[in-house]
Amino acid sequence: MSDHGAHLPETIISSRASVRFMQTLRDVVQYRELFYAFVKRDLMVRYKQTFFGVAWVVMQPLLTGVIFAVVFGMLSGRFHGLEGVVFYLAALVPWTPFQNGVQMASNSMEMNANLISKVYFPRLVIPGAYIFGSVIDFAITFVVFLIAAFIAGQFSPLLILVMPPLLLIQCMAGWGLGLFFAALNAQYRDIKYAVPFLLQTGMFVTVLVPLANWKGIHPALHFLMTLNPMAGVIESYRAILLAQPLDFSLLARSFVVSLLLLVAGIRFFAAREQKLVDIL
Repeated sequence: MSDHGAHLPETIISSRASVRFMQTLRDVVQYRELFYAFVKRDLMVRYKQTFFGVAWVVMQPLLTGVIFAVVFGMLSGRFHGLEGVVFYLAALVPWTPFQNGVQMASNSMEMNANLISKVYFPRLVIPGAYIFGSVIDFAITFVVFLIAAFIAGQFSPLLILVMPPLLLIQCMAGWGLGLFFAALNAQYRDIKYAVPFLLQTGMFVTVLVPLANWKGIHPALHFLMTLNPMAGVIESYRAILLAQPLDFSLLARSFVVSLLLLVAGIRFFAAREQKLVDIL
């Protein structure tokens, strides 16, 4: 008698939210090869048969950074040259892959509806694959950011040392939000039109307005912005560029909020996973 089925992962479908939550986490580990396959597929689809390819990944934040530096330099009457570009790159390099990952994750269930309806696997891996696929974009642009910082005379080894924990915060927040939007978009298809607007608004308030400026606008707005995990990520990169001390309390808050976003996103997604199959 063949024992091929002996090594198949066991899946428990329970009406209890706590059981579904833990099983979802176990499934991600057990189906990790499938997760890697989804990440690889996403990268191949995005980079294969493209004219610009990797060059566009680099040019998107770089050109945006130049535009921001020129426009706001003209408005303030003080153009800081390459230092101004690097200042905005410190925000755009983490924000751009974060935004792209969340947006692709939000559409992931709809785009993979045919596959989801045919075979069981933990659907959690689909939004996650897009989030972790965006890490490749981040890695490419981060190298460009380091080169620009070096040329501008603002490079510090701390930029490399703090990158892994900041990237962890970025990925947890992105995956959590991606799961929320993916589950909602599968049920309410107009969500996909709202997500780009929300993310673009988030880019303006996070990238263009430094966190300290919010305190001058209103203390309550400043407090709300400290709850934005990406604000903690961006402010940390900028602090290093400006040779300022890191705000560890802000970093701790960003880590806790991003972790809560991920846990809440998993619970929200797991509670609706079975229903999503019927909807799709």
